[in-house]
Amino acid sequence: MIFLLSALALAQDDSPAEEAPAEEAPRTFLLNAEGELESALNHFEAGVEDTEAMPVEIREMLRGSSTLPAGLIAPRLRGRLFLRPTLSYGGLDRSTSSRLGIAGGHRWFQLTEGEFSLAGETRLSADIPLAGVGGSAVSLSTLAGPWIGPVGLRIGPILRYEQARYEDATLDPALLVGGRGILSVEAGSFSPYIGAGLDTIIAGQRPGDLEPIALLGLARERGWVRLSGQGSFQQTAQGLRWEVGLGINLTPNLSTEDQ
Repeated sequence: MIFLLSALALAQDDSPAEEAPAEEAPRTFLLNAEGELESALNHFEAGVEDTEAMPVEIREMLRGSSTLPAGLIAPRLRGRLFLRPTLSYGGLDRSTSSRLGIAGGHRWFQLTEGEFSLAGETRLSADIPLAGVGGSAVSLSTLAGPWIGPVGLRIGPILRYEQARYEDATLDPALLVGGRGILSVEAGSFSPYIGAGLDTIIAGQRPGDLEPIALLGLARERGWVRLSGQGSFQQTAQGLRWEVGLGINLTPNLSTEDQ
């Protein structure tokens, strides 16, 4: 009996022990999160229409991501070219005429996440009178400034040359340099504005030194077309020159590229 128990114990000791299953090494996945996120955002921003900022909910979602690269959400400048034919009616005191004009230039603005942004416009314009009178006008201006919510202020210099001959009045030729300030408010698709300026005569035959000017207008923008009505009142040494007109901004869509 003793020998039988000993043999059984020896047989149990010699049986191979069951091996524990080998523990699988943890797998490591390396993701280029920053690069993929930047690529995705670049494609996203390329689809944003120029006149629209990135939706607030998208910005908040991106801002809450722990993998968001620092400074990724930053103001970006976008720009659009424009061409603006105009038809106006005005005169010097009681002498009047109709004028046909054309303006072209570049408008730029920021895509930002907050209420504060910057915008500006550089414009070259010219006009000629229609039948019965003579003269011409050419101007170059660049205005820029801040927008806080729906309210914007643009200021900047202007250089212009003008002369006009009416049936019974003449505005002598003059080269002027000055400044403009325009305050605008966005109310839906409408944008009324008022402005003022002061020009100095630096060359020409026109008497006087300074010529103040007042501006007002209303614009309505739908997609790439902007309709505007404007008026101006310019005090000269030869009388009050006034003008009212209508213009159409034709703006190609440049939403996929920064300008």
